[in-house]
Order: sequence, then structure tokens, then C-alpha cells
Amino acid sequence: MAALPVTIAPKQDRPIAALPPCDRPKPQRQRRHRRQQRAAVAAATVAAAPNVAEAQRILQEKLAAAGVAPQLQAQLRNATAVVPAEGGGTAYILGMSHVSRESCQHIEALIRVVKPDIVLLELCKDRTGLLVDPDAPQPQAWWTPRLTLTCSPSLEALAGGAAGAPGWPSTAQLLGRLHSRGCSPVSAADIEDDAVALLNTGLFRSVRLVAQPPSVESAPAFVVPPSGGELQTVAPLERIEYVAAPRQLPAIKELAFRAEGGAQLPGEAAQAAARSAAAAAAPGVPAYLAARAALLEGLAEGLDVAFKGVEAGKPTAVVRPVPKGQQRCLTGLEGTAANGAGPFIEPFKRQTQPRRQQAASSGSGGIQLGAASKLPQGGSGSLQAAFEALRQGGGAELTPWSTQQLAQPVASGGGSGAGGNALATFLTTTYAKYQGAAGRTVGVAPGEAWRVALRAAVAAGATQIHLGDLPANTTGRRLADAILSSSLPLLLGSLVASAASAIVLSQGLLDSGAPANPAAVAAAALLPVAAALAPVVAPLLEVRKFAGLSASQIEDTVRLSEPLQAASLDAPAVKLWGEDALLKWPGAMQPIIHSRDAYMARSIAAAASGRPEGLTPAYVLTQAASGEGDVGAAVLQYAMPAGGDPGACPPGAGAGQYSPLPGPRTVVAVVGTAHVRGMLREWGPAQRDCSLRTLL
Repeated sequence: MAALPVTIAPKQDRPIAALPPCDRPKPQRQRRHRRQQRAAVAAATVAAAPNVAEAQRILQEKLAAAGVAPQLQAQLRNATAVVPAEGGGTAYILGMSHVSRESCQHIEALIRVVKPDIVLLELCKDRTGLLVDPDAPQPQAWWTPRLTLTCSPSLEALAGGAAGAPGWPSTAQLLGRLHSRGCSPVSAADIEDDAVALLNTGLFRSVRLVAQPPSVESAPAFVVPPSGGELQTVAPLERIEYVAAPRQLPAIKELAFRAEGGAQLPGEAAQAAARSAAAAAAPGVPAYLAARAALLEGLAEGLDVAFKGVEAGKPTAVVRPVPKGQQRCLTGLEGTAANGAGPFIEPFKRQTQPRRQQAASSGSGGIQLGAASKLPQGGSGSLQAAFEALRQGGGAELTPWSTQQLAQPVASGGGSGAGGNALATFLTTTYAKYQGAAGRTVGVAPGEAWRVALRAAVAAGATQIHLGDLPANTTGRRLADAILSSSLPLLLGSLVASAASAIVLSQGLLDSGAPANPAAVAAAALLPVAAALAPVVAPLLEVRKFAGLSASQIEDTVRLSEPLQAASLDAPAVKLWGEDALLKWPGAMQPIIHSRDAYMARSIAAAASGRPEGLTPAYVLTQAASGEGDVGAAVLQYAMPAGGDPGACPPGAGAGQYSPLPGPRTVVAVVGTAHVRGMLREWGPAQRDCSLRTLL
């Protein structure tokens, strides 16, 4: 898309804090400096006003061409800001209410009309759970980046070393034959099938499963089934571990040889070498693998060796052709462990039907998920656009994390002191309870706006959905510090005033000879404390009152009456009564609004221009690994950007690393209404520097 003719004048003034000490302005100079700043803003406003009108005109043309209803067009023009990105990209910043059905309609309509390359949400790595519908059935599929196979003695010792045996497959070879690999979504049947597949190799006596629950940094994935149905949630697991015990076969007493299928019997020298290799190896499975390895050295590529009659220690090594289109067996013992059963094998106790039986009974193949999120009200459009994007090469190839990166603990955001965290948690939890109640009155569950955006993005063919907000742990820590630093001096002063008031009143009653009045003394003591706590409590009372409104009253309250993209960059933030009450907490504007405005402006600028230093965690469209006879599904995998800042994009988190889409790109950003104007003010600096490091 061609760049919009919008320019934002950069700020030319040096910050006061950057001036040398000798040049620090005195009060008169400070006033002059502020006048200069206001003049610069005014000049930028005059220059930008015609461009704002042009941006809105282009948006209106798009909406009208797409057949959007006139009333919805007017609402979208009020809620949407359009700005240019470096290199010719365009960003549409949509301000929305978290408790509005109309806002959900705005999100779906704007993404459908614009058809962006990237959708960016006011979410972060700490809040991916909001993308999961709380009313949907429990997911029946899982994914994990950590798939391990352990054995005692270790597979490494069995595959080599003093106690090792030639021919023993490596851990990578064994895991490569499983369905649960490459972060692909798997069902319980898939995981159990893999346990049976390990027994099928004939190497193990038993296999048991250990599924480690997800950590707080884990995130769900989402699947678009080949049928084009609704997005389905894939729950994360920290790790799937297969714990195996080696199979204890009898020592080889006598080794015979036979040829089948037109193959030639090995010569006497090859037979002698096989017997010698078996005798030199440890008894049991290592001896079989050593004998097979010796025989394969002298055979053509099209021939294989398998064993029969292992239960009595008098096996037969059978030389036969490799079936057309297949490869050699992994161990040669597969025939002695068909379906995970055989001599000296403990059958795996399944809890589900094998996957193929499930597919046959349901009449369809593919991933068995069974946990579709409900269709958002007002949503439309088929998710087949995801498959079209994959066919056109729009999907991503994720770079998986290395074993070393996965072994490192994923760093989480630090916290404030215990008191600060407790206060911030209490306030935000109470606020969220009332906000959630308001949403339920309207029929909007917590996080529904983000789920609508996710589905609309896939339906529009977007291949990346970025989580562009400052990590919630960081915001929570800063909010706690801000409230404490703003309220603690006042609260301490109120305690002193309370004590003084109680003493003065008590002494006055005594001096006057009046009877004691404990209630009056208590009231006088509590009054200063109540006054000090009022700025913290009042926002909670406001959002509680907001939650008590009817559905139509809530929609009327949060509906915008003026455009968010004002003619002046100095226009104040639009704060919605009730919904944005938390911004009235002492010191809350900086951590909740200003810091996040700067952060999200940079993450949008980076997404639109393809600069990695400002990219954030994202859901990236990939192709699921498919088994024999399956049709691969499109999967939204959670991943970190290659070259992203570790503070925002911790190594080892998610399914791997994604590459940025080369710019310029079209981005639709969905954020809270109160953020839009601040992000517009930060847009110019974000174009020059979109690095996130200094904001974390």
C-alpha cells in the first residue's frame, strides 16, 4: 500500500535534564522553555491537521467500498487513527472498549476491510490466556517444545562408549519417528501412540509417560482445521517425557541365518563377523544390534536384516529386500514387538483408542482436538484464508530453540516489594472483577475483544498476530511503586493527623468537664485516614457503579463522541467513565498509559517496517506436521522474533523464533481507547528509534 501523505514534525528541543548544569534554566527560562514546547506542538498541529483529514478520507473510502453500514462507518472513523510507517507502510490504530459489543464489531469490520499483513494486540507474553474462551470445553490437544526420552542406562551410554553397542539408534533417531515432535499439536491418543511406537522398536521392556504441567510463561496455540471450522485451542505442556526401560532379551546361544524375497544368504565370512560382534557385545539387545550392524556392512542398500525367534536365545537373522518406498528398519527387532507386545515386553496400558481407530470411527483424519472456541457474536468470514496464505508462501518457518536454550529457565518479570505487589494485586483484581461484571452485562466475556481480533486476523489472511504491549509483570511492578510513592507520604501524614486529632479532642473533653465520647474521638481519628485513602478507593467505587448500569447504558457510556485522531497532537487522552477509572489512582497515568503508549508505538512501528529490535512475541501462521493420510492443519504458533530484545522476548519461550515480515507492511493495532492519542504523540520518536530495551 502506498504511504499516506502524513508527516509528524520531530521535536527539536533538548530535554531539560540533558542540559549541562551551568545551562540549567532558572524559573524564567523554564517558563520560556515551556512556551517554546507549546509553540512547537502548535506548529506540528497546524502542519498535521490537513494530513489527519486526508487519512480519515482514505479510511472512509475503504469502509464505503467494502459496504460497511453508514452508522458503523462513523463509529470506525471516530475510533481509528491512520498513520504512515517508515518505508511506505501504514498503521491503523483502533481504540476500543473492553466491555463493548460494538467495539467487537469495530474490530472485526476494520480488519476485514483493511486486510492487514499483521494484527497487533494490546496483549503481552504474560496475558496470552485471555485468547482462550473461558466458556469453551477443555482442550483435548496439547503442544510442547520439550520432548524427551530417558532411559537407564542412558541412551547415550547404550549408543556408544565402553558399555555401548554398535547399531543402537540415537535419541534423535528415536524421537524423529514420533508424532509428538516439532511443537505440533497432539492428542492424548497421539501421545499414547508414540509410547507404543517406542515399544515397537523392540528396544524397550516398558515405556511410561510423564506430562509436566505448563509454566506461567507457557502459551496456548491455535489450530484452523482443514475443514475450515472455528479456531481450536491447543493447550501448552512444559514437557512430555517418555521414560523407557531397556528390554532384557536372553543371551544369544546360537545365531542362524536365512534369506527371503530373492535376497542372497550372507557368506561365511559375514556370518562369522556377525557372530563375533554379538559375542563381543553385552548380552541381550546390544548383541542383536551389534550382529545386525556387522551384517549390514556387507549388504546392498536395498537389503535389510530382521530377527526372529528371540525368546529362546536362538534367533534367526533374516536378510530380505526393503519394501518399495520404505527405508530400512531401525533395529531389526520390530517384528518381535508388533503393536508394542512381544516376549519380555510389558504392554502399554492405554487410556484412549489408537488415533487411527478414532479417525475411522469419526470418518475423518487429522488432529483430534474437540475443543473449539465459540464463534464470536457478529463475526463473519471463513478461516480458509489461512490455507490460502500458506499456499502462497505466507506461512512461517520457525527456527526451533536449541537444546541449550530450552534448558535455560525462561526469565519472568521481576516484582516490587511484597507490600507493593499485594496492594497492586488487590486493586487490579478488584477493578477487574467489576469490569468483568460490566462486560457480562453487555454479553462480552473477559478477553473477548482479543479473541474476535484473533479470528478476524486469520479470516483476513494475516500471517502474524503480535502481542505488542509492555509485559504485565513490568507494568504491575511500576504501578505498585507509583501508588505507594504517591500515597504513602499522604497516608503517613494522615496517621499523624489522626493521632493528633484524637489527642486534642480527648484533652478538650477532659478540660471542659464533658463526658467522654469515644465515638467522636474515633471519628476524628479516622477522618484524616479516610481522606488519604479516598484517591485509591474512589476509582473502585466508580467502576462498581459502572458495572451496575444496564447493557444499553454501558454501550452509551463507552461510545465515542469525537475522533481519537484529533487535529492537535497535544489533545488529552480520551478516558471512558467507569472503564478507565483506574487511571485516577495516584501515580497511575505513567505506568498504565504513558509508558505503554511509548512501548506500543515502537512495537507497531517495528512491525510495519520489519525492524527486529522492536518486535514482540507473536502468533505466527505455520503448517502443522501431518502424518500418513492426514491433511495438515494451519497452526498459530506462539514464537519469539529473531533479533528481538530478550527482556521482551525471552529465549526458550514459545515454539521457536520467527523472522520479521519484510517491510513495508500494513498493520492494524487494537488497543484501549485511552492509549490512542498518546501513541500518536509517540509515533514520531518511534519511527526514529523502535528499540524496546530502554522501555523495559
